[in-house]
Amino acid sequence: MSDAPRSEPLDARQVGAYDSTTLPGGDPTSAPDEPGLGPMSVPAREPQPWPEAAPDGPPRGLAGTALAFAILGLGASFVVGWAIPVGIAAIVMAIVALRRPIESRVVAGWALALAILSVVYSAGWLVWAAVSSG
Repeated sequence: MSDAPRSEPLDARQVGAYDSTTLPGGDPTSAPDEPGLGPMSVPAREPQPWPEAAPDGPPRGLAGTALAFAILGLGASFVVGWAIPVGIAAIVMAIVALRRPIESRVVAGWALALAILSVVYSAGWLVWAAVSSG
C-alpha cells in the first residue's frame, strides 16, 4: 500500500461553507438590489477618446532609407555588377537627406559613402566582364 494520505468525502455542511455567492465577511441578504449602489461602488465614467497625434513636421527617415539602399547595393555589388541602379538611388537619397535640416547628417554621410563604394564595385564588375569577354 502507498503512504499517500487518504481523502474523505465532504458532507453537505463542508460544501455549503465554500459557497461562491457570498463574500467573506459579508451577509448575502444585505446586498443592494441595483449594481453600483453599494458602499464600495465606483462612479461610472464616460469613455474618453484617444487624443489625436499631432504631426511633428515633415516626414523623416530619408537618411535611413538611403543607408538601407546603400547597404543593399554594396552587398549586391560584391556579387553582381548590375547593382548600379540601387547605388545611384542611394546616392540621390543621401544627397537629398544631407540638404534637409531634419535628417541625420551622420547617417546620410554613411549612406553617401557606402553608395559611392557600391557604384565603384559594380562598375568594376562590369569593366571586368567587358574585358574578360573580349
